[in-house]
Amino acid sequence: MTESTAGRHPTGEYPKVLRSNADEFFVPTVEERQAEHEQNEAHVSLVAASFIILVGDVLWALVSAVLLDDFRMASLAVLATDAAVVALTRQSGARARAAVVSRGLLGILVFGIEFAFVGASSGYILGQVLFAGGAVVLSVGWGGEGRNMLGAVLVVVGLMMAMVIGLVQEQGRIRALNEQFVQARQLAIVGRTVESLEIVDGLLADNPEDPRVYLMAMEYFALDVVGDLDSALVVALSAVELADGNMEIEALFSVAHVLAMRGELERALQYADQVITKVDDDPQIFMFRAQVLFQLGRTQDALTDVRRVEELAPDSDMGQMARLLRLNLEGPDFSTIIQADR
Repeated sequence: MTESTAGRHPTGEYPKVLRSNADEFFVPTVEERQAEHEQNEAHVSLVAASFIILVGDVLWALVSAVLLDDFRMASLAVLATDAAVVALTRQSGARARAAVVSRGLLGILVFGIEFAFVGASSGYILGQVLFAGGAVVLSVGWGGEGRNMLGAVLVVVGLMMAMVIGLVQEQGRIRALNEQFVQARQLAIVGRTVESLEIVDGLLADNPEDPRVYLMAMEYFALDVVGDLDSALVVALSAVELADGNMEIEALFSVAHVLAMRGELERALQYADQVITKVDDDPQIFMFRAQVLFQLGRTQDALTDVRRVEELAPDSDMGQMARLLRLNLEGPDFSTIIQADR
């Protein structure tokens, strides 16, 4: 028997080397393949929905905190929910669909509560309505590239609309505050002090957590016609406690100005130093500190800050003033100039 015929079955057929892993050979119909394809697409849409909403909420939190300085606790609630939804959509099914839709409704609910009780922007609610619309589009019915694109567009438009409306509303609020403080100043100028103070006190009472209002009040109290430097210092210190980021730097600088106006030069210098530790490229703070140091008799230190102003803003009016001041202080009549300035 040859090697070629040794492995043949007596019937003339080759024996099976591997057994079949199924009892019956199954060939799906076209309809069954189509149904399976649609189910897979629906699952892809669910997964896409969870990640699109998660990314949208992360951007929402970052943009609102950085651009609007208005981070809301509701953002933490929806981000936590987003993480749960991502986990649930790893498998398809009714539970995953319900999770995505529930996330959309939850966003409307929590931001609606913040709008009603904490004063969040109404634009946030509208943005979450579009988020919910995107969640419904991506989770109800079969999937598909067009449906995925539509859901993503709704989420993106919701994010953009919320930020734009929030920014416009915040600018309008600041403009309204400025107008009321201008009115208070005008009343103070014409001698209607009681009415003027009522406006300022009312603004502080209505905005107890807004450092911007305290900074505006500081400018009001520091006016010559008001001249209440004690109150100016109190509201400026309150602004420091409430503010963060760039506004905290502005508040610290304001405290330094008020202390200098009160003649508390050492304390003013301490606050100026705090500002410089946070931002060391602003010529205004170096010019201010140079003036305080000069008044304290620390002329060489003042010259160092004046030179720093020249480096930071050589072509500006402040840079030219710093240059003239340095040349005068370093000139032959240095002692005479000091006496004249004092």
